[in-house]
Amino acid sequence: MNKISQIAFSFLVAILLIWQLPWIYSFTFGSKSQGAVRFMLFSPVTHEFSYPTRNDKNKLAGEDLAGNTYTSNELDSILPLFYCRQLADRDAFPDSIMGEAITLREVQKGRFIFRSFPDEVNGPITPLYMLLESQPERLDFEFPKDMFRCTDTGLEFLVMETNQVNSQKSATFTNALKAEGCVFPITYLHSIPNVRKSYDNGFMLVDSNRQLFHMQMAHGKAACRRISLPKDVQANQAFITEFEAKKYYGFMIDTNHNMYVINRPDYQVHRIELPSFDPTQQEMMIIGNPFIWTVRIEDNHGARFYGIDGRDYHQYKNKVYTYEDKDFAGLHFTSSKNGYVYPRWN
Repeated sequence: MNKISQIAFSFLVAILLIWQLPWIYSFTFGSKSQGAVRFMLFSPVTHEFSYPTRNDKNKLAGEDLAGNTYTSNELDSILPLFYCRQLADRDAFPDSIMGEAITLREVQKGRFIFRSFPDEVNGPITPLYMLLESQPERLDFEFPKDMFRCTDTGLEFLVMETNQVNSQKSATFTNALKAEGCVFPITYLHSIPNVRKSYDNGFMLVDSNRQLFHMQMAHGKAACRRISLPKDVQANQAFITEFEAKKYYGFMIDTNHNMYVINRPDYQVHRIELPSFDPTQQEMMIIGNPFIWTVRIEDNHGARFYGIDGRDYHQYKNKVYTYEDKDFAGLHFTSSKNGYVYPRWN
């Protein structure tokens, strides 16, 4: 018995060492992101990537990738769409940006942040979805009394109190989607299931033919629309957005990992001039405003920053940081790529 205990103890110690050695290595020798600027914004004034830093007196200052340094007030002025409140507080907010007249309210309303993480796309989900009434009688949204699930032949609404299928509602929404050309089963769908928001954009759905659809419930009725995609483009993932400006329905990623924005209210689809983006493997953050979007795409190989025009979505400039360090192989139980917990070697 004593020998078995010693073997079991040794095995446990070995497992713990294999598990913890990668963390100890990373902690001791630094992270792979050393040398990369974690946060910077593309300036509509200098057309350069700029970022906040600290000067030799430990006061807020700024730098850009061209090697220029700025005081805190100068940094506010070259990033007026991000530091608009600071500028307005000292009556220095410009009346025009990039040759177009702009007000403080338009900037504040048009700003947004979009984030996408691989573990949110790949992670475990409960395949029951909440469809809100997009046109409630009062201003506040209410939780519905049913949820729906996707089957091979359509949508199936379940009354939560009785756990019974609402056949009429199921048929209504299934037929509304089929009338727009939707082919079941649905391969991907996305919404923002939150009742504490100012408006509801419903769902984006990708069908079996890789076509894109928008679905809402308005006054209790199905409101479904097939979104026309550019020639030879097939949808892979789609993300609903509900930014304050109400300018977009959301974003779409095609099967070639190109990214598109879907404008409101005409459903115009525009490609964003970015290289490939795979939501299942890469993290994305967009800090946007009516004129300039700063996009960061990051994975294990590096971080890439892009300055994108917020009006026609062309790319001004990019900066690529390559991670030189290699991950120390070892035993892991979790991954940033999904939310599952199980032993894995990488």
